Amino acid sequence: MLLIFLSTLVTVSGYFLYFAGRSRAALSVYEEGLKSVYAAESGANWGLQALKTGPLGRQVTFRVNDRVVTVENSEGRDGGELTSRAAAENGDYKRYVHISYSVEEEDGVRKLKVEDAGSDRI
Repeated sequence: MLLIFLSTLVTVSGYFLYFAGRSRAALSVYEEGLKSVYAAESGANWGLQALKTGPLGRQVTFRVNDRVVTVENSEGRDGGELTSRAAAENGDYKRYVHISYSVEEEDGVRKLKVEDAGSDRI
């Protein structure tokens, strides 16, 4: 009876160790993805702020902590699209934010209106 009890105890303990290890790995992947989401959103915020003064260049790349952020802008006469992509240095955990906007100028002041926004994995 004692042998059966100890065998069951070892089996259950092994299962819990396995589950805890997998949970820790899943949490790490989730955390890395969130870092990329936050970096992509930071890039989009930076891009919108920069657009208030005038059109951006075609593409701007910078770093947010340990993420590489690329902000791309294509602007027409009445508006444009802004895309911010973020990824880890090795290229993993890619995320992006896409914003469509319109532009109006009143009394020399450039006003942006966000028409559509979305985010996803790449």
